[in-house]
Amino acid sequence: MTDEARFVHDGREFDLSNCYLVCTSNLGCKEIIKMKESDISVIERFAKLAAQDYFRPEGLVRFKNISVFNLLKYDVQVLICRGMVNKYAQFLLETKNITLDASEDAIMFLIEKGVNQALGARPLLNAIEERIPKAIVLSDQKHGIDLHHTGERHLLLDLGPSRRSLVVREVKEPTAAREENWESKDRRKLESA
Repeated sequence: MTDEARFVHDGREFDLSNCYLVCTSNLGCKEIIKMKESDISVIERFAKLAAQDYFRPEGLVRFKNISVFNLLKYDVQVLICRGMVNKYAQFLLETKNITLDASEDAIMFLIEKGVNQALGARPLLNAIEERIPKAIVLSDQKHGIDLHHTGERHLLLDLGPSRRSLVVREVKEPTAAREENWESKDRRKLESA
């Protein structure tokens, strides 16, 4: 960034004088993961040293704040995963007239496959977008769930008998009302944290 808060890209000039730029980085992350028992102030100092080692002084001085975020607690991971699954379920409802609910075991499985220490919950969406459609298609093939049926369908996403994959089975009634209560209760928990 220049002192005038302007830059030129592809012949266009951009004025960022009224903007905040937020940059994220995993600088020092490999070492910080090993420091999970350390006080946050120690971790923040380490992250700032990692930034000083990486950036030239004239570049680093342009950053007003360097913040360190804690690893996501499990209950927050559940909230994130449940929210992403609910978004996918909304997509199914709008496009296929299918209601989808996910068991707690399915949520735990998706978290296990989609959250890691180095990247946090970033890979979770990929796990959801890859594993739920696969489970639906396999269940259609194995259990005769007709996804092309035009009427309303109620599906439950659960952990398979081997506990190594997801399965989908048809249920008589949607459990969306229970899920809405669960989601609003957890949203309140997240807001108070």
